[in-house]
Amino acid sequence: MSSKSSYKNPPGTRVLLELPRAEGMLRVCENDTHRWLDFGTPFTQSLMRKADPASLELEYAHGMALVQALNPNATRLLNFGAGCGTFERFFAKHFPEIKIESVETESALISIVKEFFNLPPQCKIQQGSAESYLDNTDSTFDIVLCDLHNGDKNPNFMIDPNYYHDLQRCMRADGVLALNLLPTDEHDLMEVRIAVQSAFKWQYFLEFDEISNVMLFAFSQQPPKKALVQKQATQLAAVSEVNIAAIISRLKLLPQISQSSFGGR
Repeated sequence: MSSKSSYKNPPGTRVLLELPRAEGMLRVCENDTHRWLDFGTPFTQSLMRKADPASLELEYAHGMALVQALNPNATRLLNFGAGCGTFERFFAKHFPEIKIESVETESALISIVKEFFNLPPQCKIQQGSAESYLDNTDSTFDIVLCDLHNGDKNPNFMIDPNYYHDLQRCMRADGVLALNLLPTDEHDLMEVRIAVQSAFKWQYFLEFDEISNVMLFAFSQQPPKKALVQKQATQLAAVSEVNIAAIISRLKLLPQISQSSFGGR
């Protein structure tokens, strides 16, 4: 299957729901094959194949799913920015041994995912912010997904070292943090990297050819080498219809950066 980076107004589009918001109209749309969210931005949100709701249809989702190969023995996953349940559907179907906790800031999206996007019955989405969840949880996780954006930008707390120290406290020592980022420029990315590095010493970097998303996979302990990740990706490749080898070949283990190398900040 070819990964989609955008799915804007394809032939036969029907609008199932329109919901006014302060940020603009939110629409649930579908055609004969897919259902998706439209926030009025150039980017497709939460694209779901109706014949196979657990399929990963957008290219960025292929990258985020790589966390399973980076930590194949994971049993607990925390998802910040659940949206319309892409990863809840995927992991619930293909890796049912992983217990999922999900957090979403918008209560309207939680209602929408239940009504329109086949949220698995075992998956519950809590309404609230990532910061408030971290302030109140005593749970620990093997995998944390962070897919949080303000429109087409990263939230301000994504450059706050305190956020990553709070994340580290709710993760097991061999856990992996996956960040889906929309940096506006190299400076923006470096600010996030420095904040992440304050709590997670090692980082893998992943970028794509056709989309502006980039990903950081962050670790407190030294991560597996790419050759081992390739071996660990066997099950993921079997169920995801994704060219896992191509994604792994793009991974770059990043060197640590110093404040002095970042413009003296």
